[in-house]
Amino acid sequence: MKSTFLQKLAEAITTVSMWVFRGSNVIAIGLMLIVFIDVFFRRLAVSVTGAMDLIEVFFCILCFLSFSYTWVKRDHINVEILLERLPPVAQKTIRLVSAGIGTILFTSLCYGSLVLAYGSFKFGDVTVDLGFPRGIPQAIMSIGAFLFLLQCIISILYELGIISKPKLYGQN
Repeated sequence: MKSTFLQKLAEAITTVSMWVFRGSNVIAIGLMLIVFIDVFFRRLAVSVTGAMDLIEVFFCILCFLSFSYTWVKRDHINVEILLERLPPVAQKTIRLVSAGIGTILFTSLCYGSLVLAYGSFKFGDVTVDLGFPRGIPQAIMSIGAFLFLLQCIISILYELGIISKPKLYGQN
């Protein structure tokens, strides 16, 4: 019997991942604009103060906020073409092992980025040119890592037959 509570929770987490990803698209546009302005003015031999700071911060935020929805959409680098050739038991085993490894890695990444963000806020760590607090992208990094961790757990629950595949999984 499928767990209704876990199913609803998986659907909600997947929907949150989708909206966080859509919000990160705004960051991607901002990142592209900053890179364009930096390159354009560099060609004119004019320095744009803080451009590298903003590019680093935006890129970090963009990557980590996109991880979980990329997993949901199955748009990450995967080996489905190889998995399809294996027996169903081997496919399930490989998916469980990969989601388990992802769970372990992103649990430690989430914890590590929280510790890093805490230290940055505590000691006032800022970027070189703009003085932007480094703790902000580090805290957002831990949020993105946590969302990806939850998606790995959802994948494990699905592979074990505890929940059904969330509606957004694999849809275009």
